[in-house]
This record gives sequence, structure tokens and C-alpha cells, in this order.
Amino acid sequence: MRKLEADGAQASPELEAALQRLVKRLGVKKQSRLVISPYNSGPLIFGYRRPLIVLPEIMVEAKSIAQLEPILAHELIHIRRGDTIFGALQFVGQVIWWFHPMIWWASRQVNRACERCCDAEVIASLNYRPRDYANSLLDVLEFKSELRPVLAMPGVRAVDITRSRVNFIMNESENFQARPDKLYWVLAIVLALIVLPGGALLIGERQEATFVQSNDAKDFVVDLRFEAQRALRDKDWSAAVTTLSKVVKEAPDDGRSWFLLGYALHANGQLDEAIKIHRKASEFPPTRPVALYNLSCAFALKGDPETALRHLEESLDAGFTCTRPISEDTDFVSLVDASKFKELAARALPLASRETYRQFDFWIGDWDVKVMAGEQIGTSVITNDVNGFLLTEKWMNCNGGTGTSISFYDPGEQKWMQTWVDERGTVVRYSGTFVDGEMRMEGTRTMANGETMLCRKRYTPQADGTVRQVNENSDDGGETWSITFDGTYHHQMPMIPPRPRLSV
Repeated sequence: MRKLEADGAQASPELEAALQRLVKRLGVKKQSRLVISPYNSGPLIFGYRRPLIVLPEIMVEAKSIAQLEPILAHELIHIRRGDTIFGALQFVGQVIWWFHPMIWWASRQVNRACERCCDAEVIASLNYRPRDYANSLLDVLEFKSELRPVLAMPGVRAVDITRSRVNFIMNESENFQARPDKLYWVLAIVLALIVLPGGALLIGERQEATFVQSNDAKDFVVDLRFEAQRALRDKDWSAAVTTLSKVVKEAPDDGRSWFLLGYALHANGQLDEAIKIHRKASEFPPTRPVALYNLSCAFALKGDPETALRHLEESLDAGFTCTRPISEDTDFVSLVDASKFKELAARALPLASRETYRQFDFWIGDWDVKVMAGEQIGTSVITNDVNGFLLTEKWMNCNGGTGTSISFYDPGEQKWMQTWVDERGTVVRYSGTFVDGEMRMEGTRTMANGETMLCRKRYTPQADGTVRQVNENSDDGGETWSITFDGTYHHQMPMIPPRPRLSV
């Protein structure tokens, strides 16, 4: 645990903010920590008093914050329930009665029930669709071959994804509740003490009967999706094609499965068949942008640049973006020198990665705010949220006063907008631009009593990594201005650069 914590990288401000939002929504009382494992261990949790959540670096790099949130929520539910403590007790029981096969069987049943309880509570508490949550778990399997297992020990609970677990999520969602009644838990513990281990056997048999007896089409499709995900993870394209062909036959309205079938055919070199399926997948709005992109790739490989560029432009018009330059996609080797391709490649970069949307990033961080004389007057935490499109400020002065602002670039106005609200009910609305190396804004301050005045401010990044902020007000319509704040933001700790990805 110490090695993972010492060598692990800090999570991004966006991921930390997502964790804290989930902590509040799920009512987790224990202070939790989050690290990114350079060894690609996880997802898992360590410890009892100050639990440590570990996410593998490879997963964090590949997934968005929204895709990681269900995984974080699941681990937080484990922490709230105290499952690492019960896991340690299980471990002690297995050590003492290691010779008894019922102990090992009962332990597996307990682990299975624990995971199902957490799955149920995540969906019920956060209103996730069971299908979306199941897909988030299946996505973990994509990285299974690259994740490093951690030796089981007391206080460690690692992710475990099984077919019956996915079946449970898909088939039993209507029975999910946010939290079982406390009396239920009391009765469950009393009964467990009375009938263990015979009761465990009966409960286990009943559970197995519940999940095995269903042979309807819904279960069949879930099983096929599970097999397909495993084949895609292992890059067994032929097996993936065979399985996904069965899925789309049973569930022809499942756009994601059509998309994955086209992907598998494409990767397997069956371009003519892939083109047909890419077109089918493009009929479903959620998969249309990336299906059109794959269609463009297929025509580029077939040596038809005109059709490839046409479909690439259609994919961008449909909303396709990519986290890395599409010029690096080997399918487009034949097009990289074409002027039209270069134009479309520039459009493919996500808006949040473009220079204009990153103009205010110098303000992101955890800061001590000091006046020019060096006296600290407060702290401020500025995070990058909403997939990179929003800056959120949380301010607290040394006297306990608080305030919050949100800042974003408005592409319609082509200006930065900021709205500030403090604990006295004061509201300030600014707009401005990044000019000559500093953010300049002007607006109107409205007091709680309705009085207004003009105001302006500027943020200037300094060579030493600090940021200077100067605020001014005018109560005569802009004829004269007076400085109301002149301070500097100092990083509370050195900025830690991202760790290089390590191969395992």
C-alpha cells in the first residue's frame, strides 16, 4: 500500500472534483484518498481508517471523467459500507478454518453478494441506467490483460467482474433500492450467527437458482455481449465478429453492438463487410459520429480518398472529436499530405483542447492568496470541470467569508464569461478577453439590496508561477476607478507533472 501511494500520481483536479461530488452525493463519511497507479494496479481500495482508492493509469488515460465516475462510485460504496473491514474478518476466518471447504465456498458467496449490493446501491443512489452501468464494468475488461493483480491481503478489495454480476445488473434493476432498512441488516446478522454455515449454503443455492434459471433472450444477449467484450479485449477479432453477429441478430436495435461489430470486422481486415456495418451503425445517433469516422478509415484503406474525405467531414459535422491528432491514425497514411485532410484533422481536435479554451488554465490550482505586502488573506481552489469547458472557483477568506465563481468561454460572444456569488448575496457578472498575456474582464456588481456599480478586473500570470489579480470599482459610471483588491495567488504545493506511462 505504501509503495502504491508513494509512487502513484495525483489525480487531475477534474477527477478529484468528481470524487468529492460523489462523496457528498453518496454520504461517505470517511476521508478517502485517490491515487493513479503507474503500475496499472486496480481498480481497488486499501485500508480501513483512511481508505485509499487506486485507479490504473492506463484506464485514467483512456476514459473520460464521466466514464470513470461509476467505478469511483462503486469503490466509495465499499468504503461507506466498511467492506474492507469485513474482508479482513473473512481473511481471518479463512486462515483459522483453512481446511474447511465450506469456508472458501461461503467466502466466494459473500464477495459475490457484496459486489451485487454495491452495484445495486450505485444505480439506485445515482440514477444510472443499468445498461450504462453494466457497460462501464465491461469496459474495465478491455484493460484486463494490461492490469497488474495485487496480492490479496486484509483490507484490500479489488474489482471482480463476472457474467452473473452483469446478468444481475441487467435483470434485477427494478428491485434496486438506495439503502436497505437498518432492521434488515440487524436481522440478517442475527440469522447469520444462528445458521452459519448451513444458512450460507441455503442462501447461496437460492441465489444461484435465481440467476441460472432465466434462459430468456435478454439473458442470452447479455451473455453474448460479455463474450464479445472479452474477445475484443483479447483482440480475437474473428471470435468477436462471430459473437457480435449473434448479438445484432437478437438485438437489432442495439447501435453499440452494430458499432462494435463494424470495429471487429475492420480490425480483422474484412473491409467490405465492415463498410456495410459501419453504415448501419451510423443510423444510430449515439454511434453515428464515430461510425462515420470508421467508414472514412475503411475507404482510406481501400484507396478511395474522395469517399474517405467525404465521410470524414460527415463525421465531424455529426460531432466527432478525438483526443489525439487523427493524422496519427495509421488508416489515414495515404491522406496525411492532402490539404483537405489537414483542414479536417484540425477540426477533429476537441474544442476543449483548442488554444482559446485553454487561455484561463494558468489560474487552475490550489492557492494561498496574499496581498502585495505578503499577508495571506485567504485560499482559493480553481478546478477545470465539465470536460474542460468550465472553471470553478471556491474562495474562503481568513475570516470565514466564502464565494464561488464559474468562468467559461462563450463561443457565440467570443468572450470569457464569469459569474461570482459570495456569502453576502453579492452577484458580479463579468465578460472579457485574453489580451497581451492577461485575462481582462469588466462587468456589473449587484449588491443584495439591489444597488449596482461598474467593476473590472485582470488576472496576470507571473514568471514565477504566481497569478496577480487586480479588481477595480467605479460608482460614477466609469469616470473614475478605485482599486478594491490587489493580490497574488501562490501555489500551496509544487505542481506535479504527469508520470510517464510505464509498460507492464
